Amino acid sequence: MFKQAQQMTITRRLSALLLFFLCVLGNQCALAQDTDSDFLILDNVEYLISHSNTPPADSQTWQKLPLPLGTLLADEDESNRIIWMRFELNQPSNNELHSLYFYRYNLSLEVFFNGEKIGGDSYQKNRQTVAWNRPKLIDIQNSNWLPENNIVHVRFITSYYGGTFAPIIFGNHNDLEPLYQDRLFRQIRVNEWLQVTGIIVTLLAFTLWLARRKDMIYLFFAGMTASWTLLTTHMVIYHNPIDYQYWLSLIHLSIDIWVLLLFSFLTRLTNISSPRAEKAIRYWAAVAIVWNLLGSLEYWWVGVYAIHLIGNFFIAYILARIVTQALRHRDKLAIAISLTVLLQLGFFAHDLLMIFLTNSDNWQSANYYSHLAFPLMLAVFIASLLNRFTSALTLAESLNKDLEAKVEKSRQIIEKSYAEKRQLELTQAAEKERLSIYRDLHDDVGSKLLSIVHADRDSKLGELAKAALESLRHAVSRANSPKQKLSIFLSQLSEEAGLRLEGSGHQLDWAQPEHLPDITLPSETVFNLNQVFRELVSNIIRHADANTVKIELCTLDNQWFFEVQDNGRGMSSETKIGNGLNHIDHRMKELGGHTEWIYNTGSGVKVRLHLASF
Repeated sequence: MFKQAQQMTITRRLSALLLFFLCVLGNQCALAQDTDSDFLILDNVEYLISHSNTPPADSQTWQKLPLPLGTLLADEDESNRIIWMRFELNQPSNNELHSLYFYRYNLSLEVFFNGEKIGGDSYQKNRQTVAWNRPKLIDIQNSNWLPENNIVHVRFITSYYGGTFAPIIFGNHNDLEPLYQDRLFRQIRVNEWLQVTGIIVTLLAFTLWLARRKDMIYLFFAGMTASWTLLTTHMVIYHNPIDYQYWLSLIHLSIDIWVLLLFSFLTRLTNISSPRAEKAIRYWAAVAIVWNLLGSLEYWWVGVYAIHLIGNFFIAYILARIVTQALRHRDKLAIAISLTVLLQLGFFAHDLLMIFLTNSDNWQSANYYSHLAFPLMLAVFIASLLNRFTSALTLAESLNKDLEAKVEKSRQIIEKSYAEKRQLELTQAAEKERLSIYRDLHDDVGSKLLSIVHADRDSKLGELAKAALESLRHAVSRANSPKQKLSIFLSQLSEEAGLRLEGSGHQLDWAQPEHLPDITLPSETVFNLNQVFRELVSNIIRHADANTVKIELCTLDNQWFFEVQDNGRGMSSETKIGNGLNHIDHRMKELGGHTEWIYNTGSGVKVRLHLASF
């Protein structure tokens, strides 16, 4: 009962989506047909076959040409022609911006106005511009107009298979812009979204097949969506790396491959067995491949669409089988599949009639719909595959329950083993660090002490002793600086500073926020800050001639800094800074912070230690 209710819910949602989709299409078609009577529709021009890159001379033989131009060439000598068209425009009576609107042409064009290029398609090296599905709105600037005899030349580049060129619309830019944007949205933007959707679904389906390679239905679904994605790519591609002669064959072949995979997918999804039909559609697909690759140009178009038509008979056959099964078993999901497949067949019939029977009055409102029905089919198929996948997961879950006790027991054993291993690793790491410290003491301090033994008793002896003592302190201090809680670190830091300053006759004023973040400082931060404060305190004791020292931890705009100030004699900015203070700057940079010195001669020194973060 639950499964039937779930399928009914899915079917209702898909039916609502289908109704919404059809309403949107109807609304967009109405928009496409809304042309203003003030527009000038240019359906008669003069033409000349010429490969010139600039407008041909008027003295050449120009001939009359009614638009639209729609040719399916049957002679390879006429392939890839460049057709020059020309017509005259009268200067508008107002100064508003006017434009030429080209809403359908194949493959590309350039527009010249009074001999000057004013727009057209862009080109890239080693790529072929394919603008068959892209509208073009080209503005004519007011400065380009002449009082009379304003001539427009259009350099129209056709394809290997011929060319199509719709009537040109001339009018006010503000009136033509909505028509251009609407067609651009319907023909390019929508297909770009569909292309991205197809890529995502293809990758997901292929991933499912990799997880369940024995279930070929996922592979058929991935191949089917990949073929459809290639078709949507054809709707949006502009600079094509493949020659149109081979690209168009690839696109029509992808349609036939899509039909083959759709047939195979549906038979497996609905568990319908039809060996003879499957054998026949394989032969049909082989014929499609051979014709697309080797068919003669003279009959190529007829052959291609005849093959497409036969392919749709196969889909109609499997559709009839699915409908019979749906009615017999009252399968709601099968009914949803039937509706979307029927819609696909209807859209194909529309496109076929549009290609062969559309007259010039319908060119502007004509749109391809075959590729738009497939997203609804995708929704139904995905619902079926998710239901199939969910059933497999439910079965797997029931099997997993029998293994939970063993898994839990194994987990406890693994955790115990991991804890023991971790403890051993920590012990070994500590031992390794101790050995490293001993080696440093032996190599560094030992060598310097040895130098003291053999040195003369002069000033060098004291310097070497100091260096040895400093190295010893550095090594031991680093080893004894583990990571610490911030509160504990501050407590120890204030205690050490207080003992040193008060022991030397100074009064310490320590301040810090009442509420500190509960964080742990890394050992490197603890070590470097300890060294910085020891150097600052030592410097105050030795050189500041002060009696009061204030140390404060401050925070401002989520930034932390220490502020250390004495009331000693101070120093000027020109005072030469010794190695100790330079070491302070170096250590703060190691922590990602910086030091700010504030000099006040006669009133002490203030230093701010800015921290990047704790």
